[in-house]
Amino acid sequence: RAKLEHLFDVIIMVGVTQAPNKNTIQSSISEQLGLKLQEESLLVRAARVSARLKMLTRVLVILDDIWSRLDMEELGIPFGSDRQHHGCKILLTSRSISACNQMRADRIFKI
Repeated sequence: RAKLEHLFDVIIMVGVTQAPNKNTIQSSISEQLGLKLQEESLLVRAARVSARLKMLTRVLVILDDIWSRLDMEELGIPFGSDRQHHGCKILLTSRSISACNQMRADRIFKI
């Protein structure tokens, strides 16, 4: 619906899985942003992803199938105190309400 109604300029969807790999998640995000990450360092890659996301006006990042807390800063997703970029919205899907609480979700919708 968000895509059909053009609510966001960019919609990024990443499958997280039960055993998340931060490099894989960063690579998936960067590919969808048209960004090539060649750096090895997780922090350098995160800084590049974050800078690219902050260049966008309206972006939706969907992290699908969260099982436990993810460090958004390590992934490069503006979150919490780094919310200088208010156009970045994050949608988490999870089977676990505990995972949503660990991620400090603003709103939880049970389906």
